[in-house]
Amino acid sequence: MEMNDAARGPRPHGSTAYDRGTRATTPGLASPKRHKFPLGVYARAGIHEFVDLLAIYDCLCDRTRLRLLHLLLDGPLCVCHFQEVLREPQVKISKHLAYLRRNRLVEAERCANRMIYRLPATRSPQLAANLACLQDCAREERVFRDDALRLKKLRARFDAGTPDCVRRPQAAALR
Repeated sequence: MEMNDAARGPRPHGSTAYDRGTRATTPGLASPKRHKFPLGVYARAGIHEFVDLLAIYDCLCDRTRLRLLHLLLDGPLCVCHFQEVLREPQVKISKHLAYLRRNRLVEAERCANRMIYRLPATRSPQLAANLACLQDCAREERVFRDDALRLKKLRARFDAGTPDCVRRPQAAALR
């Protein structure tokens, strides 16, 4: 017998039908498994490693985000550079970079009139291990090799109009 909401008692803030174990979708359609609590609950409980690992894997489950992270292994880049290398629209790249930034997998700073994205200087062991794995796996995939080749050609064309923080990533890292 199904209990009604009043019989269940109070629910934690932000809970959904998924939290109660019932389906909130049309019968017959598969519904995704959801976490019992929002990720913020785990962070407040002091389980930071769990949140970091989940954030990393959530970010790595998209091909475009993997390509962005792979390019950033070579140094900081502007959105316009990602556009040229990945051959994707600016809106798509910006949304993925915002997602990566929200999950602390990339950092951003304004340099002249551009937003420059880079990998964090201090990385958790989980992020460092996953980036090393990405670097190794990228050698096998043609799309990553093509991206790296286009990036190499792009970096060769950088001129005086390109901000120092992109043109000379080592100098920017020392600041």
